[in-house]
Amino acid sequence: MMRAFTILIVAIMSLVLLVFTASRTLDLLQLFLPAGQAVFAYLALVAFDGGAPRLVVLLRAWRTRILAACDRAPDGDSKPASGGGQQHC
Repeated sequence: MMRAFTILIVAIMSLVLLVFTASRTLDLLQLFLPAGQAVFAYLALVAFDGGAPRLVVLLRAWRTRILAACDRAPDGDSKPASGGGQQHC
């Protein structure tokens, strides 16, 4: 229960921070672009703030694949087949 509450609080704080930074980024971009090119400010906003959530999704997918590969290791052995002695999981 406490973990779910913590995740909820962090998610709300993340959304509030995303909205705040998006508004400040848009204001800055509109300040530097000429008046007739305001649409490019919105495109740049998508590039700046839209890229962060995709990065989080990609990192989570990568972590999930690594953990799934570790779970499939035979007998819990996480050493590579070459015998290098390094643990990857």
